[in-house]
Amino acid sequence: MQRGDDLTFAAVAARAGVQERTVYRHFPRREDLEAALWGWIVQNLTHADFAASGEEQLIAAMRRSFAGFDADAALIAAMLHSPQGLDVRRRQQPKRRAMFEACADGVIPGAPQAVRGRAAAVLQVLYSAASWDLLRSFWDMDASEAADAIELGIRCFLTGLRQDGSG
Repeated sequence: MQRGDDLTFAAVAARAGVQERTVYRHFPRREDLEAALWGWIVQNLTHADFAASGEEQLIAAMRRSFAGFDADAALIAAMLHSPQGLDVRRRQQPKRRAMFEACADGVIPGAPQAVRGRAAAVLQVLYSAASWDLLRSFWDMDASEAADAIELGIRCFLTGLRQDGSG
């Protein structure tokens, strides 16, 4: 995927120096292979656990993720810009969504559900590989600079939500 190719059983077998059937033994379905890749990305690059429920935890998680994005920018770009990468990321969305909803609920617990939902969506846009990629590609920022910019955005956004109260 770092070279822009699809993640396939044949490609994994060739890269690992094993027969394709060996790969199938470990990953019977394409979704299993993709899930293993995502697990590797989370464990070795982004260190994301999607357990943040407050501002400080969210910012710390974002900083870890952005540093991991920079550690293998080619792979993250492939995950962002390929249909296969989109499929893999969509399967992980329920965990991410729950985290952003928990953060929004903690900041504006009395706001209507629709408002809390929009706030959660904005938090996800800010803390995303797409935002990291944009700051990297168009603003020449490294992970630390991008994280500083996104932290500023998150803090300003949450401060505004807290001050308004209704969202």
